[in-house]
Amino acid sequence: MRQIPDVGMVVTADLGSENFIHPPYKTKVGERLAYWALAKTYGIKGFMYSGPIYKECQLKNGKVEVNFDFGEDGLTPENEPVIGFELVDDNGLVYPASAEIINGSSIVKVWNENVLNPTEVRYCFRNFKLGNLCNNIGLPAAPFKTIINK
Repeated sequence: MRQIPDVGMVVTADLGSENFIHPPYKTKVGERLAYWALAKTYGIKGFMYSGPIYKECQLKNGKVEVNFDFGEDGLTPENEPVIGFELVDDNGLVYPASAEIINGSSIVKVWNENVLNPTEVRYCFRNFKLGNLCNNIGLPAAPFKTIINK
């Protein structure tokens, strides 16, 4: 998507259903697409047009710090656990992970006490998995998986 000009994407996983491929909340989908088009096609500035998108991660003391674009004004939920993250260990086994936002930033700390040397971090990377990570205007984070560079 970043390599092809004039192409965009909006996250709609939070608007869907596990049993139906088409999201029932078409107006919300249209609003999100309109935000993207206004910003990227028509050059209108001054508003957030995307939910958080994975930028980079690093391993620090057995925990993964994941940084996001489109979270510069902070991420939510701030005072409750972030749901939807998983870690992969050196044997390729996938574990649910705990996650929390670091001090109102665009960084989420992810860990599992049983995964001391994670090789991969994922967010909602399944056919249907709801997470609760959003930016401060309520747009949801995009699913992703990435290898952790050490």
